[in-house]
Order: sequence, then C-alpha cells, then structure tokens
Amino acid sequence: MVYPELYIARKGANHADREAPREEVMAVSPPQEGQAMVLREFTAAIAEGREPESAGTENIKSLAMVFGAVDSSREQQVKRIANYLP
Repeated sequence: MVYPELYIARKGANHADREAPREEVMAVSPPQEGQAMVLREFTAAIAEGREPESAGTENIKSLAMVFGAVDSSREQQVKRIANYLP
C-alpha cells in the first residue's frame, strides 16, 4: 500500500515543496482484531495456569513512561520514570 500524500521528513525529501520519496507502508489490521488476540491469550493463560504474554506489571511500566513523558513535556523538566511507579 502506498500513500503518496504522506509527507515523510527524512533525508532525500524536498522540504521546499513537501515532496518525499514514496515508501511502502505495511497494512495493519483493525484494532479490534488485536484486542481479541490479547483477550484470547489472556484467557488461555488463565486456563493453562501461566502468566499471560502481556503481564500487568509490564503495562504499569509503560504507563509510567507515558505519564512521565506527558508531565515532562508539559512542565519542560526532566522526569524520572521511577517516580511514577508504585
């Protein structure tokens, strides 16, 4: 799938008239398919008595990073991710 109207700011692009080299873009599935896969994996992990691939502890670390980045941008200060973890 090619998106010719997509402007890609990278080496080789003509920034004066916003022309950029064309680039193949990988097709992605609708978000609902990804959510369904996560739920299937989660229920399989419960049934098999194991930890799911996407564990809550890892997701908390991801959220801490996002919240730290948002606050850092808003306050224009360096933030430590550890301060956002329980």
